[in-house]
Amino acid sequence: MSFTFFDLESGPDAARCQQWLEIKSPAPEFKPMPAFDPKSVKIGNLKDKEKIAAKVDAAKIEHAKAKKGEHAAYEDMLVQRQLDAFAKGALEPRTAILKTFQFAQDDDKPEIWDGDGDEKALLKEIWKMFRAGSTWVNWTGMSDRANWDMNMLFRRSLAHNLYVPEDVYPTPQGYASSRILDLTPRFLAFEKWPAKAKLEHACIEFGIPLRYDGPVNGATFHEYWDGCRDCGFDKEQQRFEAEQYAVGDVYMLRDLFRILYWA
Repeated sequence: MSFTFFDLESGPDAARCQQWLEIKSPAPEFKPMPAFDPKSVKIGNLKDKEKIAAKVDAAKIEHAKAKKGEHAAYEDMLVQRQLDAFAKGALEPRTAILKTFQFAQDDDKPEIWDGDGDEKALLKEIWKMFRAGSTWVNWTGMSDRANWDMNMLFRRSLAHNLYVPEDVYPTPQGYASSRILDLTPRFLAFEKWPAKAKLEHACIEFGIPLRYDGPVNGATFHEYWDGCRDCGFDKEQQRFEAEQYAVGDVYMLRDLFRILYWA
């Protein structure tokens, strides 16, 4: 039996991030501050009229400052709202774009495909390889049947009107396709359900060397891959770091498979 050990990386799509931000969480309407009300000032147990007047005057000055900057504060909130949505955009198929697909066939050296920046072309190549017939092995980190990688491939393929092979789908009973082997449930077989685990932690537990110890992570991968990360590296060095991060998980996945299945 042949095995394909795979992982993928994604990045946020700015247009779709904005689109879904407005659908799921419309921007709040700007509401001007009410006029200053002296009666709203808390004076506590003060009895001295001069002290009370001074406290009211100080509150009036602070209110005027806030009133003057309320438009700027509102605009800052809108900008931060967009930045937050963009930062999380790579985590949802509806707002993400597939950047790379990294894999290794059996004992071969890992490869990285990026479709030359064309997501649709990349997906076509991925499904072409899937139809070759090997069992695909990945790591979801969860004890349930959710599979983020396959969900991403599936949803982005449908968005491009691409055919998804029938043997990708779960069975009518809800079990994963026999062509997709997630190592996580076997690793967590006797844990209290539901459980989760990181690939790195599983490798550490079994003495598998961690393959990458650099600045790239799943959230910043797309920036390093595109060479636009503000990190002091030039584009070539950023791409190198991204490549090392990408293939590192494939190596660890294969090493873990050999332990879990005595392969």
